[in-house]
Amino acid sequence: MIAVAAKSEERAVAEEFFQLFKTPWEFFAGGLGHYEVLIVTDGEIPENDAALVVACGAETTSIDTSAQHGILTQGRDLYVQSDNFRLPIYGKLRTFPVQEKSVLLWSQSSEPAAYAVCRGKQRILRVGYDLFQEVAFLLSSGQPPGNALFPTLDLHIALLRHFIVSTGLPLVEIPPVPAGYRFIACLTHDVDFMGIARHFLDHSMWGFLFRATLGCLRDVISGKASMAKLKLNLKAVLSLPFVFLGLTKDPWDQFDYCLQIEKGFPSTFFFVPFRKRAGRGFDSGQGRLRATKYDVEDAVKLIRKLEAKGSEIGVHGIDAWNSVETGREEMLRIKHHTPGEDGIGIRIHWLCHNEDTPKMLDEAGYDYDSTVGYNDAVGFKAGTSQVFKPIGVNSLLELPLHIQDTALFSHGRMKASESHALSLCRQIMDHAATSGGAVTVLWHERSLGPERLWDQFYAELIGQLEQRNAWFATAKEAVAWFRLRRSAGFERRPSEEGAIQVILPASGQENLPPLLLRRFNQEGQTVAGKVHAIPSERPYAETLLPGNHSFAS
Repeated sequence: MIAVAAKSEERAVAEEFFQLFKTPWEFFAGGLGHYEVLIVTDGEIPENDAALVVACGAETTSIDTSAQHGILTQGRDLYVQSDNFRLPIYGKLRTFPVQEKSVLLWSQSSEPAAYAVCRGKQRILRVGYDLFQEVAFLLSSGQPPGNALFPTLDLHIALLRHFIVSTGLPLVEIPPVPAGYRFIACLTHDVDFMGIARHFLDHSMWGFLFRATLGCLRDVISGKASMAKLKLNLKAVLSLPFVFLGLTKDPWDQFDYCLQIEKGFPSTFFFVPFRKRAGRGFDSGQGRLRATKYDVEDAVKLIRKLEAKGSEIGVHGIDAWNSVETGREEMLRIKHHTPGEDGIGIRIHWLCHNEDTPKMLDEAGYDYDSTVGYNDAVGFKAGTSQVFKPIGVNSLLELPLHIQDTALFSHGRMKASESHALSLCRQIMDHAATSGGAVTVLWHERSLGPERLWDQFYAELIGQLEQRNAWFATAKEAVAWFRLRRSAGFERRPSEEGAIQVILPASGQENLPPLLLRRFNQEGQTVAGKVHAIPSERPYAETLLPGNHSFAS
């Protein structure tokens, strides 16, 4: 059992951290003989007999002698590392001029940012940053695009797991891994357009003409596009008069092709509720670009078709990010055309989001949000591949966005070559295949046709997810699986000393993969190795959790 002695303002963050690192824990209640591990972030270490104490924080404590006060720093580009392992730090960091065994080093000076010392049978790890302050930053502000490929929150979990397991202590957890799979894949689509025919002589049409002709020619010359793509784009340009007359297929109507590429895997489509609403908080120029020329009433037949194919329908919100009232209005507009749906999810148009957005969406009644991601990068804005609950909300969960097509390929954003883009996506998928969680992909269905023609890359991306044994789920199904995992609990069994029981409430969702119980060091085995071995620790054993399950702590 892990005990946590945290500052009062960090208690909610600690609770969410241990929903992500799903292992037996509780807030420190005093006394001896109850805990194997004690995590301290509120200053002084209380009396305890835990085998491992992890004392976190940049402020000096009584265990820091005057010679160990070191350097206190705060600012941009702070990292700690050990061997090939590197971790961004966003709050204060203290280094320690000590001779004891270094666990982490400050990248800039190679001074210890964490060290280990033994006092009798107790091992103390002194860590120079506050774990829960770091987690709070990641779940609220999020990482800058330059650190997008760091799964920072997941690495904090992996580092703590490593501290415990490498000490030789037994550890059990319910990993974010659906039984039978390595992680979850969510294919999602923001429906910003329903064909180019609605955009006669507007900025979208002129932009299409430029990108399909001169823009594509520029990409051919620079080696970022093929002559075959240029020919397809020119053909689409020549067909435009017939498209506007309704005599030929619209090049931006790619819904059937999207379902074909996805090969029967479920996916989620977010539809705009209202036509010509730019949303509040934008100037007239931006508003003109943000408003759409369709609303959900234009998509009723399409929605029925997508639902028949197993797709989920969600809200592509306009003002829900800054107005509870409008958020409810947008939700009811979509729900009117998706009868029978209990909960509904949202992703905000243009990924608009601020510190109040989660509370507003929660109050408006959304089941989940999938807005936390980047417009100009791919990776882990919240530092995790896991679904999480934003701090301060009651029920809403956040399915973070990891890969967006326009972030990868658009001018003014990453404008990556396909080979570089695939390398970036592989890093994200490989992390999920190792640590679990979900990889959420946003691919605009318009992107499958001219002028973008990113269809083959999307097909390759799906193939890569298949190869890594992902469970393909709608966004709603992925969130439901994480709710099932969050509902699991641990409690002591008073009749058996040192025994812990897993409590699994009935989920009522037999379509979801079962949970797993993962056990480390259950036969007295100590996992050898250095910090660079994280996030994967070996050996461990796994057990399916079809019902309540007891084990010795």
